[in-house]
Amino acid sequence: MRFAPTLRRFWPCLLLGWLTVANAADSPSKDDELYAEIRRFDETLSARKLPKPTPEVMTEYDLMEEMSVGALRVDPAFCERIGLKALSDRLQPILDAPFPRMLDKERSRLRESIVVSRIFLLRAQLLCQQGKVAEGQAWMLKLHRMARRADGDQNMLTQMLAFAYEHLGLQAAAYHVETWPEKDRLAYVSSLEQLGPLARLDLAIRKDNASCGPKHSVPALMEELKPLTPAQRKERLQKIFKTIVGEDDEQAYLRRLQTMLENLTQESWETILDSVSAELQPLTPERLQAFQARNAEALTQVQADEAKSAGQTFASPARRAEALYRVLLARHFTLVARKGLDTELTLQLLKQALRRGADFSEKDLAGLTDASGNPLHLGKSEDGNHKAIKAGSSVGDFLTLGPIK
Repeated sequence: MRFAPTLRRFWPCLLLGWLTVANAADSPSKDDELYAEIRRFDETLSARKLPKPTPEVMTEYDLMEEMSVGALRVDPAFCERIGLKALSDRLQPILDAPFPRMLDKERSRLRESIVVSRIFLLRAQLLCQQGKVAEGQAWMLKLHRMARRADGDQNMLTQMLAFAYEHLGLQAAAYHVETWPEKDRLAYVSSLEQLGPLARLDLAIRKDNASCGPKHSVPALMEELKPLTPAQRKERLQKIFKTIVGEDDEQAYLRRLQTMLENLTQESWETILDSVSAELQPLTPERLQAFQARNAEALTQVQADEAKSAGQTFASPARRAEALYRVLLARHFTLVARKGLDTELTLQLLKQALRRGADFSEKDLAGLTDASGNPLHLGKSEDGNHKAIKAGSSVGDFLTLGPIK
């Protein structure tokens, strides 16, 4: 059920080895006070240990997580003690604010955004538990509204965050597919069908590097390195990128980065961004498969080029730079693309499960696979307490549906 670990897997999709801790200037925001309150709330609940902890639920924040998605019954006394109603009401302006910049000087607001989503969902689950299903559904829909805020396509991490909000909202409703009355289930299907599209992945790819800030974008680095000798370029890149996030061989990464920058022009850089991003629009399983094949071919070409004298494998510097871009950066985009495809499939599955209620069965999954090609089937949830849609032999749940009868 955990949200943050899922996003941590995709942290390289934003950083992509380009950034140190702080590259963008911090700027005041009218939402600063709200985010500060969220941070204090998070720190308070995370510090409170439960009297009878379990490996998965050790603190009051963990407890809130589990209750917010419907995995545990909501404790009304807990909600009263944390002032849930007043707190969730105060946080509603965040729904109209754009996605926060993920490169704020002191820290990103990623964690605080996650906490907000949990608070909204906890109120939704409490209302549903009290029999106020329509009100609870309205609060669940706020997660989908958060996923569709402005600037969701500013980079790979905001794109992933949008997918994560969407999945959390879908999962919260999925626990009720066998308990909501049919009229409430169908009403929620209608609400889901009125949702607009999520941010486009191709636009996030196009904007991702620009979100690094003016000093560390590719065009800026090209200009900075141009008058330097190869040895000076190497030294400069090592100084800028002290830690390469998500890379096992940092020196190889920096060597390839330097080679890519030396073979790029401003024009060829824009051409690469246009052509690579277009390969994933519209996002379909077939397009993703072709995209992965091109990236794999690029890695083979780069390895062959490195084994020979420089420049013998590629017909032009632009071709060489594109292959390196695919090896260094584009391969990370496949992770986000798979998440996007799986999120869309989850939406369709939830709507079908809501229509069918307790009659949802293995037949509804016939021929369906996740974005990695794993066939979907019904089984028990990871904790053994619920029904779940599973993907292949994965231990985790693709979508948890509700109690096992």
